[in-house]
Amino acid sequence: MAYVVVLLFDRDSEEKILKFLHSIDENSADTYMMDNFGKPHITIGICDEINEEMVYTMLEAFAKSSEKFCLRFGSLGIFPYDKNTLFLSPVITDSLLKLHRDFYNYFTEECCKHPSGQYLPNKWVPHCSLAVDMTTEESINAIRCLIENFQPLDACIEYIGTAKYSSGLEKPIIRKFDIGK
Repeated sequence: MAYVVVLLFDRDSEEKILKFLHSIDENSADTYMMDNFGKPHITIGICDEINEEMVYTMLEAFAKSSEKFCLRFGSLGIFPYDKNTLFLSPVITDSLLKLHRDFYNYFTEECCKHPSGQYLPNKWVPHCSLAVDMTTEESINAIRCLIENFQPLDACIEYIGTAKYSSGLEKPIIRKFDIGK
């Protein structure tokens, strides 16, 4: 079972993003994000295996040493594969890249084994998924809905959390840590 490390939003930001998720749920067949995860997030890493005790101790210290920050979701994006993923795309900021880079500098191979290559620095595409595993037709319907309702969205990152990831299904947050406390 793999583990994901995610950035989580403050309550106000979360509610704004959930409105996008609800509009997709109401206008398409895709309820994956709401059914399986529920909390909007930005994934910063996935590890095949972790030393749970070590990771939680280090993640708490890392969160305390990091700074909260806000970002802007200025556009929509799509990962066009066999099953498509639609997402909010943040404007890249120094704060976002620094936290991501620091995460990989801080965590060692002994606590996070076999990190997923697509989340490594210089390969990572930061995003907040709105819908996943969609057919082309479902994607087109969801994009229509999102385009009609889209406005740039400001959001603040407040927590770092972990969740289990198995066979494509993310499980609810196991632990979360306040950033900067």
